[in-house]
Amino acid sequence: MVDRREHLRASKSAALAAKDAFVSRYASGRDDRAVGIGLSRSGNAWAVKVMVHTQAAAQELPRRFRDFEVDVEIVGLAEAL
Repeated sequence: MVDRREHLRASKSAALAAKDAFVSRYASGRDDRAVGIGLSRSGNAWAVKVMVHTQAAAQELPRRFRDFEVDVEIVGLAEAL
């Protein structure tokens, strides 16, 4: 557990840089995408997390970017209550 925590701490700046580069390349000027970082599905590494409105938007994105998994979730459009 300590090794995993240290690995995540040591790699966080690279994950943030990858997220910024991903936003610049795939999400800048697009209001149908939100990008952040979070734990990968395995929980052992960082991943670029992307929320999109449509399946078509999801298909435009890579599954890996630099050294990081890209986790895409289709959330649809928000509706006002």
